[in-house]
Amino acid sequence: MSRFKSLINFRDLVQRLAKNNIDKQEPNGNVHEAGIVISEIIKNSSEVVDLFTTNLDNSLYENSEFLISLENYLEKGTSRFNLFYDSNEDLSYCFQLSKILNSYPNQVKLKLTKKQVFNEGMPISFMIGDSTFSRIETDTKNHTAIFNFGDAAVVNTIRNKIIPEL
Repeated sequence: MSRFKSLINFRDLVQRLAKNNIDKQEPNGNVHEAGIVISEIIKNSSEVVDLFTTNLDNSLYENSEFLISLENYLEKGTSRFNLFYDSNEDLSYCFQLSKILNSYPNQVKLKLTKKQVFNEGMPISFMIGDSTFSRIETDTKNHTAIFNFGDAAVVNTIRNKIIPEL
């Protein structure tokens, strides 16, 4: 199967899981699939999205699908976006992302942090949306991750135990 067809199939899977809040762990294997998952978390969230990253890789965060999803999400006027990022990273390198975030100061919270989050001894990044959407990045360089659109327990643990410590 061509890479293009496999991305279309992956997008269809992610959209179905997100739309139906299905509690099923699935992997994403590269930056292109990561962009699809992140965009679907944002598109399907209505209240709050939290993103913790140690790598503001502009191949992911300057991706047009991600940026359009984020701007549409923030245009709702009632949604919130919280970005926790490594203090060694420079948000200005993600010019379009910075521009969007600065356009919604009442809905966006930016926080520099030196903290790292670990899972099984490995540093991770994560994104959670509303009460059931999660993406736990297990390789922050290649953006491989496990995602789930129906696991409230994971989201509650992250939101109530990890985020307050960042």
